Parts: sequence; structure tokens; C-alpha cells
Amino acid sequence: MSTTLIKISILLQYIRMAGPGHPIYRWICIGMIGLVFSWGMVCFFTTVFACIPIASYWNVLSPGRCIMFGSRDLHEKFAA
Repeated sequence: MSTTLIKISILLQYIRMAGPGHPIYRWICIGMIGLVFSWGMVCFFTTVFACIPIASYWNVLSPGRCIMFGSRDLHEKFAA
């Protein structure tokens, strides 16, 4: 999430530097903010809901199934 917020703050700074005289540049930056925000949310929710039940992501001893980066299987983790 911190990387997403840093990218959005840089894009907002670009909009501020462009000023009102560059509307196309502003719309491109606004579109990029939407894209960066969407990607950040997808990565966040994929990480949070990588395990079922969610608590098994933090508690290794609890039973559950994890995918991608939350997996305990090294082959699946490296494939992600």
C-alpha cells in the first residue's frame, strides 16, 4: 500500500506542476492515478485474502489453504 500511495502522490505532484494550461496532461495523470489505485487495491486484497481462513496467513499452526505468496509450499511460492 505504501508504494501505491507514493506513486499517487508523485502523480498528484505532476498535476500540480502542469498547471491549468495542460488539460490533456492532467487527464493522463488522472487516468494513471486510477490505474495505480486499482492495481494497488488488487494487490492488497490478493495478499489479505491469500489464505482461507484469513487467520492462517499470520498463524502458521492453524489449518488452512494458502495460495501464491501466502503458501507454505516453496514450489507454489516461487511460481507466484
